[in-house]
Amino acid sequence: MADEAARKREIAQAQRAKAIVEDELFEQVMGKLRDDCIRRWESSEFMNQEVREDAYNMIRALNGIRKTFTRLVSTGKLAEAELNERESRRR
Repeated sequence: MADEAARKREIAQAQRAKAIVEDELFEQVMGKLRDDCIRRWESSEFMNQEVREDAYNMIRALNGIRKTFTRLVSTGKLAEAELNERESRRR
């Protein structure tokens, strides 16, 4: 029963994560932040390694955020498939 509750939580998280990553505002914000980082990197002075590293790290963080949401969606799909399989076995 606890396992089933955990799967249902994963499904709920997946639905929320999917809604976020498919939200137009989220896409706009993520794109703007990424573009700002690229612009900072491109316009940095040759000797200003710190600015380039900061921009690089920010892009990695943005990618990590997207991956985390994508992972939540995938985990929810697997949880849903598992619950469906269990339900079909009960019938």
